[in-house]
Amino acid sequence: MGHRLSKIVTRTGDQGTTGLATGERLAPPTPAEAGELLTEHLDALHALYGEAGGVRIARKHIQWYCRSHPGSEAFWQQVNRVERAAEQRRLVRAFFGLEADAPALPQAA
Repeated sequence: MGHRLSKIVTRTGDQGTTGLATGERLAPPTPAEAGELLTEHLDALHALYGEAGGVRIARKHIQWYCRSHPGSEAFWQQVNRVERAAEQRRLVRAFFGLEADAPALPQAA
C-alpha cells in the first residue's frame, strides 16, 4: 500500500517550492506552525534520548528550524546555553510567539 504525502516541512526553510506527489505546491509554515512542529520534535528528542542527551541533540534541530526567521542568531546564542529540557522548550515556544507570559525574546516574524 502506497503512502501519499500531505505536508512537507523542510529544515532549510523552504520558500514554497516543496511539492507534493500531486504537483501541488506548499507555502512555508507560519512561525506558529513551525513553533508547534519544533515543540513536538523537541518533546520526541527529549523522550528518546533523555534530558541531557535530548537537549544536546536538539540544539542543531532548533537551529535548523529557526535559521530563516528574524532574530534567530541572538535566539540561538541564548538557547544554545540551556541545559534543561523544560527551559529549552519554553524558550523555543517564546521565540515562535507561543508563550503568553514569556520574557521578551527576538521573535520569528
